[in-house]
Amino acid sequence: MFCRTWQEVSPILSWDHRPAARRLWELAATGGEGTIVEIGSYLGNSTVYLARSGGEVHAIDPHSPQSMTQLHPAGEVSECFLENLERFSVSDHVRYHRLTSLEAAREWNGQKIRLLFIDGLHTREAVLSDYHAWQRHLAHQHAVLFDDFLWPEVDQAVRELRAEVRPRYFYVRDGQAIFSTRRLGLRQAGLP
Repeated sequence: MFCRTWQEVSPILSWDHRPAARRLWELAATGGEGTIVEIGSYLGNSTVYLARSGGEVHAIDPHSPQSMTQLHPAGEVSECFLENLERFSVSDHVRYHRLTSLEAAREWNGQKIRLLFIDGLHTREAVLSDYHAWQRHLAHQHAVLFDDFLWPEVDQAVRELRAEVRPRYFYVRDGQAIFSTRRLGLRQAGLP
């Protein structure tokens, strides 16, 4: 199923990093108590993989000029995002919250989160704020995946958070970092 999704989605949304897409797919497919929250959806590339694999996804992205400063998008990004959800038949599995991460965390309905994917603004402050805002909503068994760990400010924030929260398991794979409450298999964490 992942291979078929990759063949269908990657040429259109041009994600050139198959291991990262596979990791999202596998983490979402693991199941467990709770839902999936994605912070930073942009055009919906990662959203599609999460939704096709793991069921309901809460996509958090204000799609505002301020939130897009690191991407230089052309046109109305939220419309493109919604069109892509329709194109890849996942709109019924995605709850779109056109809010900042902090606004969405404040309004959260209390449903526990089994997978938190943090891919919002890539600044130290934003990563720290995103994690702290959503931490209290995490399920007892959960994973937090930080994208773009190779960015210096993301790296710095994740390392600070690791020292602060002392996750039971910590993985770094292909430019992504993972905090997990349980040991992840090779298919979820990826090759060392």
